[in-house]
Amino acid sequence: MDRRRKRLRQAAPIAAAVLVLALLADMNGYYGHRVPGGAAEAFRTRLLETVGQGEQVRLSELTEFDWDRMAVIPPYMNWEQMEAAAGAEWTNARTYPGYVLLRMLPDTCTMCDEGMHRLVFAKGSRVTADVPLSRMDLDFTGLSGIARTEEPIVGTRHAGSPLVVAIRP
Repeated sequence: MDRRRKRLRQAAPIAAAVLVLALLADMNGYYGHRVPGGAAEAFRTRLLETVGQGEQVRLSELTEFDWDRMAVIPPYMNWEQMEAAAGAEWTNARTYPGYVLLRMLPDTCTMCDEGMHRLVFAKGSRVTADVPLSRMDLDFTGLSGIARTEEPIVGTRHAGSPLVVAIRP
């Protein structure tokens, strides 16, 4: 019994060190994938003002963050599908415990609102902005695939409809 206690006392610090290292690695993953929201909100405001007027604009002229591609995420996608479409992993969780909780819960449908979609901007393997948009404000779902920084976007209105639809000219 005494020998067993001695082994437990020797193993406890090693186990604690392994747990701390695993926690630090996981926290590093969180901070590496976290996307701050301030720049996205400023972009959203400028986007709605500019494209809503029907002007041709390059999205790179409206952004204060660095990016080389933008993915339009339509409704009814879970998080894994969104990351595959964007080609990068990210999280919008504001805290590490929130990040852990989101990973533990099953994600059946992150974008389950027909009226919402996201613009996800990335540079390399890192997401630089995640912009949720109401399709009643501006509808990007007609743009398929990935948009690049140099591509212009135009907002058009259909006759008799208040909806502004983003298209490539």
